[in-house]
Parts: sequence; C-alpha cells; structure tokens
Amino acid sequence: MSSKKPSEAEVEILQILWERQPCSVRIVHENISRFKDVGYTTTLKQLQRMQDKGLVSREPGEGKSFKYSAVEEAGTTQSKLLSQLLKPLFEAMLMNSSCTRSATLNRRAKIWTQLKNL
Repeated sequence: MSSKKPSEAEVEILQILWERQPCSVRIVHENISRFKDVGYTTTLKQLQRMQDKGLVSREPGEGKSFKYSAVEEAGTTQSKLLSQLLKPLFEAMLMNSSCTRSATLNRRAKIWTQLKNL
C-alpha cells in the first residue's frame, strides 16, 4: 500500500476490487452506482489516481479497456488503516496519562509496538 492513507472513496473501490478483481472500470462503476451517485469518468479518474498512488495495478483487458486489481490484500490494508486510526488515540492516552509509573508506561509501549506490527 502507498504511504498515503486511502480516502473513503478509494476504500469503497478497494472493497469492490477485493471481492471481484480483476475488474474493469465498468464493473467498478456499476457496483459503486448501487449506493452512490457518481459518473463513469469520475470512477475512471479515481482508479487512475489510485494507480498513481500505488493502491491498484492494471492490466490490459478487452479492446482498449483495462482490468484493475488491488495491490495489497484486504487484511494488510485494513491493518494499516486501523493502525493509522489508533496511533493518535494511543499517543494522546500516553500524553494525558496522570499515571507515570514505569510498569504502566512499559505496558503501553508494548501494546503500541504490537499495534504497529499489525
């Protein structure tokens, strides 16, 4: 996965790809259109940007079309997103902790290390 966090729209596209990859833009667009009003060219542009970010890869499809696939498996990307979500919360807990006993801080540091390794 790219070092940049995928946007909400990119995660929606990744979820479709994880279930059905490789997919054409048409297939991705049809699936997104079920729950979101978005144009075909918007879906195409989003996939192109995701390729530039390293989130998806593409291979030639039929005619001039391309088939897109997620670069990483769902679990890997989801673990990274969870870690990015929890990191600021955990750091805030450490900063706001009134308890400074070394055993408690060591325990929190071990938990943080485990979260980073997800």
